[in-house]
Amino acid sequence: MTLEKQVKINILGKDYTIRSDEEEAYIYQVADYVNQKIGEMKDKGGNNPINALIFTAFNIADDYLKMKRQEDEFISRMKHKIVELDGNINGK
Repeated sequence: MTLEKQVKINILGKDYTIRSDEEEAYIYQVADYVNQKIGEMKDKGGNNPINALIFTAFNIADDYLKMKRQEDEFISRMKHKIVELDGNINGK
């Protein structure tokens, strides 16, 4: 059984209903982030909402991929440290 909730949000002045298992506060936080990013793109270059949305999607994807790369690098370093520590503990 799913606990899917419906949360009403507003993006670019238009209301949308989002279905999610996430908390309402988190859904609003995501909507605020998207609106903030759209606002940044509109401020930088024009009144065309389609261009603003495309640049926003690109920038959010860029942010995500950079964070994912940082996470992967962190995990790799931690795995290396664990192997190193395990070798020190076991006298290798």
